[in-house]
Amino acid sequence: MREIRISAWDHPNIVTGVDVIPGAVSPKSVAERLEDALGDTADPMFMAQVRGIAPEQAAEAVIKREWCEAAAARYNDPAFRVGPLSLGVDPSNSETSGRAAIARGQGACLTEVERRVCADALELGKEIYAECMEYKIDPQHVGVDSIGYGSSTVNKCRELGFYVRAMNGSTRPEVRIDEALRYGPLTADSDPNEPPGPVVLPSDTYYHARDQWFFRLREDLRLGLIALPNDPELFEELCIWTWMPKNGKKKVLEKEIVIKKLRRSPDKSDSTMYWNWVRPRRGVPRPEAPAARPNAHFDEHFDKMMAERSVETVGAVSRRPF
Repeated sequence: MREIRISAWDHPNIVTGVDVIPGAVSPKSVAERLEDALGDTADPMFMAQVRGIAPEQAAEAVIKREWCEAAAARYNDPAFRVGPLSLGVDPSNSETSGRAAIARGQGACLTEVERRVCADALELGKEIYAECMEYKIDPQHVGVDSIGYGSSTVNKCRELGFYVRAMNGSTRPEVRIDEALRYGPLTADSDPNEPPGPVVLPSDTYYHARDQWFFRLREDLRLGLIALPNDPELFEELCIWTWMPKNGKKKVLEKEIVIKKLRRSPDKSDSTMYWNWVRPRRGVPRPEAPAARPNAHFDEHFDKMMAERSVETVGAVSRRPF
């Protein structure tokens, strides 16, 4: 189905200056939105609300376009495909109102994101189970959205004895040890409150688990830790999400607002977010412990002298020649 976008500036009410269609867009509403954008007609929100154009990247985007393009450039690098397979699933239960999306990856490489019609969330659960059995995918590396229709998909997998990870974005953020070197050297984009090195992932700085998952994906892209396919739809969805502080915590934009901006559900970005959270991560070698300092009362020279002297062994008796 082909989509046609019409700018509010082309609406009869705006072109004629007459209220041809009562209740529709008006010169006053356009002026108010322009005022909200501080007079900037290139403002991402103004572009989306007035001109019907989804921006490549939001002004306060969680994820930047250049990070996605850099991740796509790493797609064919075999170093990112080291590790087990993993899945991120955003279910649906309708032939018309929504699509299911399945993000598939190996190691730190997202190999593809499939969006397709899904009329039955239970059948999707069976398909996920069959795929995981065929390719021997660990259920701990399969994340399925468990809100709404997704609960049917999760329950069907578990009914079959395959305990996938239920991704409920409205729950509390998870306290988790970072097995990989998540943080690199501090840059202009770095949060000064998040130190470099392997650390416990901060959980008290996010409003909900969903916000934590998105920022985890953000950091992995910013630091070049994952690879993505060159998928313009995926990039559009990833870069449209914005965030704002709420009660002192990071809060990602509501999904309903994103749906209005995109004119579709951001299924691909959601499934990618689930995949990145449950994918296997390579551990960081522990640093070697520093050598123990010798006892101040220990005579190193005497010990060395005794070690250099020969020892004659006769039967079970050790005899030192003097």
